[in-house]
Parts: sequence; structure tokens; C-alpha cells
Amino acid sequence: MAIQMSEYENIPDLFPSLSIPEIHDGESLYSWCARFHQLSCNFSPRKTSQQLFDHPSSGLHPDFPTPLGMFHAKSRGQLGTLEDLICLRTLFSFYRSFLPASRVTALASAIEENSYGKVHHILGLAASLPDGPEPLKACPSCIQEDRIHLPSSWWRIEHQWPAIFICQRHQQPLLQIKKAVAGQPLRNWILPEHVEEQNGWQKMPPITPTMLFRMTEISKWCSIISKSSIHLETTKLRYSYLLEAKELGYVAMDGSARLMQLRDAFIRWLEGCSTWPGLSFVNEIQDANAGFIGQLIRQYPGIRHPLKHVLLMAHLFPSASSFFDRYKEVSEIIDTDGHTGIKRKLSNVRDGLVKLVRDDRRSVNSAATELGLSLTQATKFLNKTNVPYQHRPRIVGTEKEVALELSLRAGRERAEICLELGIRKGYIKDYLAKRLDIKVQWEKMRREKQVVKYRRNFLNLLQINFGVSVKNLKKIPGNGIQWLERNDRKWLEDNLLVLKCSNRDLI
Repeated sequence: MAIQMSEYENIPDLFPSLSIPEIHDGESLYSWCARFHQLSCNFSPRKTSQQLFDHPSSGLHPDFPTPLGMFHAKSRGQLGTLEDLICLRTLFSFYRSFLPASRVTALASAIEENSYGKVHHILGLAASLPDGPEPLKACPSCIQEDRIHLPSSWWRIEHQWPAIFICQRHQQPLLQIKKAVAGQPLRNWILPEHVEEQNGWQKMPPITPTMLFRMTEISKWCSIISKSSIHLETTKLRYSYLLEAKELGYVAMDGSARLMQLRDAFIRWLEGCSTWPGLSFVNEIQDANAGFIGQLIRQYPGIRHPLKHVLLMAHLFPSASSFFDRYKEVSEIIDTDGHTGIKRKLSNVRDGLVKLVRDDRRSVNSAATELGLSLTQATKFLNKTNVPYQHRPRIVGTEKEVALELSLRAGRERAEICLELGIRKGYIKDYLAKRLDIKVQWEKMRREKQVVKYRRNFLNLLQINFGVSVKNLKKIPGNGIQWLERNDRKWLEDNLLVLKCSNRDLI
């Protein structure tokens, strides 16, 4: 690091040995400085910044108080090593995994030695998100616990990461500070309790159970990636996304991305979350190039904000471990065969299909399933290239029909059955038309499942939006109240009565 031990001798002792406040596990350095400012009884925030960082304003930034080398020297390491201050008490670990190695080193040096402006210049993401600098965020339950057990509340560093929207401990959305209270840039040392005193929390939009689940999932991904210390190269990330998209049917046989299909699937997956502060940029994917999704999937120069990567990872991959496995696979192929090897893996589906169907005498359905293709896509290519293939095998009278009947009688969705058994939706429709007894049972079981689903979602909706009128609940996307009014009205009225809600609210 730039500051050597010999330099400590020339810096006055800032803290008497017994008066330095302890720093909480997971607390941001800005939060500790705000508590120090409160305890020191300094009237001027600039004086505290000067006292701690030898700069009148550079320490007043929640993401990167600087220069940390000077702070570490003045505090004589009582709050941890310089490396710990950078990695654990600032947002450095959030950005580290997605930056080129040379920029990571430069960023750490800038945090240690330079001003805030220099740090953001090296970071290179100042205009990446339209909402501007990240607001301070806090969990209301964490604040209440702090009030009971501690002299003051404090800011958790993990809550400040731009891809964290939910407190994972309490499973509830984070509050965000109003920009008018924070000022641009921040001009004071603020703790969560001060924000409450000034009525300074943003009014957050209504949140549905689906939105809560999705943003919890995104927050978990952010936490895993940021704590992994793995270095992710942009090109290897792009190929990892493409290979996973190929498994999901979003890559054509020539290796090109079906960008609009991927975009539409992403919009359905995110369902309503773009209304949440910090996620408004997602609406830009409606353009012809699919916004940030196109930038991550196609070969564009420059680096992208980690939040954008986290969103695409959470959408494409079933788990973090599957992402790491895919990234390792891509790295090994590139290290062995270069980019040609990856491109060959992306576009060799056509040759594989021909081999399985013509040479191995496999059915088109079986070959398409193994290669991750739709049946329509596979037959279209085989017809175009005049490759002979076996017609679809008989279903009636086989074990597949037994499985089909059991699935239908259990009320499973047609799309789920098609995926599992390799059967067309049209076949199931025709099958039900001929077997009315199964159709009646299927519709009955599906309805029972829907009732359970809508009842559970409604109760979760009431719990999350406690005190909100039914009229306003109906404005929340995916609320399901209208379905209950049409199909389960007696249960809906009984539960509203228990919750002391008036029946006249039901319009």
C-alpha cells in the first residue's frame, strides 16, 4: 500500500486509546464515521471529514469515503487492516468481480490515495444507470433492533450494494433515502434514525408476492457473487450467457442469439419489478437492441454495471453453482481451443442433429430433446436439408400414455407435461377431446390448485401491504383479487371480514 509504517510517526494520534467507537460486523465505513461525528459533537460535517480524511468533503460519500490510506494511518489500524477497510467497508467488493484486473488494482489504489472523483473516474460507470448515485438503504426491522440494543442505528454495507433490494435476514424490502434529504453529493453524516426524523424515506411502490420473491432471488445472487472474490472476464461471461441461453432455446442453430425471445422471457420473469427504484433502466430493453441484454449478449466494447450482469445471471441460470460450472466450462474451452472452440460449441447443433437422426436412427423428438431444440425447429431444419427421419412414435397404448394420463388426472399444467414427456400441446388438446372423463378430472384438479394458489397469494399480499385498502390492492399487478371475486367470493369475503375490511370495498 502507498502509506508506509514510517509515515505514521508524522501523523498525530486521532483517537485517545479508550474513546474510539467499535465498528459493527458488516458496518460501512461511512456509517462508522457518521457515528463518530455524532459522538464527537462536531457542528461541521466538513470538519469531521477533514479530521478523519484530511479532506473537507471526500469522506462524505457512502460508497467510497476517501482517501482510506490517510484514514487508516490516523486511526492506527484500530478498525482493521487497510485491505479490510477497502474490501469490507466500501462498495469495492461489489464492483471487483466484474472489472478488468488492471482496473481493480487501479481502483484499490485510488480508494487508498485519491479523492472521490478519481475513484469514480477509474470505476468508469458514472452514467451506466439512469437513476444516478445509489441512495442509502436500510431495513426497517434492522433499525428497530438497533434502537432496542444500541445507542444509535447504523448502515449495513451489504444493504448498500446496488443489486440488493431485500434484507435477507428479515425478508422485507429495503427503505431508500430521498435524494432531497441526502443532497447531491451528500453534505452531512446521516444515520437511519436521522432519516426517520426528517421523514426522509422514499415512498416505495406496492410490492406483490411475486416481486418480493424475484427481488429476494436477485439479492441472493448479488450477495453470492460479491462475496466470491472471483474475477469474471467480460468475454467469458458473454459466452457463458450464450451457452446457457442455447440450453433454453434462445440461440439459433447458427449460434446467433434469438434476442427478442430472450428479452420477452426476461420481461415475464421480472414481472413488475421495473417499477422499483433502482430498476427503472430495465424498461429500456423494449428498444430494438434489447437494451442491456443486447449489450451483454452481443460483442459490445466497454464494461457494464454489475447489477445488469446479476439480473441476467439470475434469469438464465437455475443456481449460482450452475453459473460457476458454466463459466468454468467456457474458461477451459477458451484456454484450450480459443474462441473458435466456443463458437463451434454454439453452432454445432445442426451437425449433431443430422448425426443423431440419420446416422444413429434416433427419432426427431428424442434428438431435439437431447440437443435442447424445439421439435418444430428440428423438423424444419431436417425438411429444409432433405434429411430423412422417422415419424413421431405412437403414444396410445405405451408407457408414455400411462404417464400422460396420470399427469392429467393430477391437474398438472400442459406446458409442464409437454416438457417432461416430449409431447406437443396440440396432442394433449386432442387427447382430452377424446377422453372426456380425464378432461373433467384434469379441469377439477387444476381449479383446486388455482384456488390454493390464489388464496395463498392474497394472504401474502395482505401481509406485505398491511393497512392498504382493497381498492388500492387491486391496482397492484398480479393481485388476483378479481379472480377470487369470480371464482371464490365466499372465501374472499370471509377473510376480508376477519381482517375487518368492509365488503363495500369490493367493487
